[in-house]
Parts: sequence; C-alpha cells; structure tokens
Amino acid sequence: MSVEQYLQAILDELRIKPKGQVWPATVTVPNKAVLTIDFEDSTTKLSTPDPTFTQNIQIPQEKLFSVTITNDGPFPIQYSTNKPLNSGDAAATLNAGNGTQLNFEKPVITRINLIALGGQSIVRIVGLI
Repeated sequence: MSVEQYLQAILDELRIKPKGQVWPATVTVPNKAVLTIDFEDSTTKLSTPDPTFTQNIQIPQEKLFSVTITNDGPFPIQYSTNKPLNSGDAAATLNAGNGTQLNFEKPVITRINLIALGGQSIVRIVGLI
C-alpha cells in the first residue's frame, strides 16, 4: 500500500459517521435458549431450536454504531454483543426495569445475544445505524 493509499484510508475512516437511521425492536426473550440477533445476515436464531418460539423482527443488514437495550421484564436477562467493552460485559445482566447503552465510534455491532433468567422477558432494543 502506497503512502497516498494509506493516508486516503485514514481519511475515509475518519469520515465514518452514522447514517442517522434508528432501528427499534421489541422482542420476547426466551429462557431456554439464547436468542441471537444477527445484523450481518438479518436473522434471528435460537441456540436450541424451539418450534413454538416465533419472532417477526425486521432486522437491518447493517452494523450498528450504538445500541440501547431495555429490559421491560418481568425477569432479568443476560446480554452480550460481538464487541464486549470489557470482560465483565461478556454476559452482563439487566434486571427488569433497567437499561443500558453501548456506544462505539465505528459501526461494529453485528450481533446481540439475549437470554432471560427465570422466564420469558420483554426487551426493547434501539440501534443506531
């Protein structure tokens, strides 16, 4: 890579900005399997198949700059993304009524993993594209 190409790559990286689009979703999080929301292939998957569990979520095929996860309950949930902030966030817990926000300078969130502890919980997710 030439110096010009290297400098152009740095400038291109500095120009990365959110598109300003917001992706909202409300999901029922199971307690028997991990629900994975994948933004690279626009799918939801359960770690253990369950034919009674259905989710109709419109998922953008875009990486997210930030995500807000709010647990409406009634049970605690655990969540993780493909980009933990630290080892404590690898499987962070959110009690009912609480929320958290994860922000990054680049669009890096490609996956969110969720599981409820004790029973199904309702979770609201808002992502910035």
